[in-house]
Amino acid sequence: MAIDDVVRTALMADAAFAALLTGGVYTWNVTGKLFISRDNSATSAAFDANGVLKPCCMVKVRSATPTNTLSDPLPLQGERLALEIWFYQDDGYATIESAKQRAFVLLHEACLENYTLFSNGAPFLRTYTEEDFGGAFLIRADYRAHRINRGG
Repeated sequence: MAIDDVVRTALMADAAFAALLTGGVYTWNVTGKLFISRDNSATSAAFDANGVLKPCCMVKVRSATPTNTLSDPLPLQGERLALEIWFYQDDGYATIESAKQRAFVLLHEACLENYTLFSNGAPFLRTYTEEDFGGAFLIRADYRAHRINRGG
């Protein structure tokens, strides 16, 4: 399973996290270029009957970098990935700030499948209003995912 799907599954398995994000948790693999949009049938649950955005988030893998520099009695290979979690809410930050904090509890230093995740920390969390997305409030949380495979 791809790391963004692994993270989505872990977040949605937590009842407290799922209760906060009533609009759902999405991945780039599901939404594609349409992202979270009223025009995207894959994200229709992110909006209420009046078309107002419910608290939701998008998990996106930004890049993968091979890591071949580790030494051990056996050769080690792996990769490091940049992972972004974009939290959206129509009015204010209260719910998505709680969801961001809950995600930290669930993900920081977590081992999910064969990945270990680390938060990039507060200096890399950005909070601003996203005008291109209908004026929705946005918080982005950045993580690193590391995977090591033992060579043969």
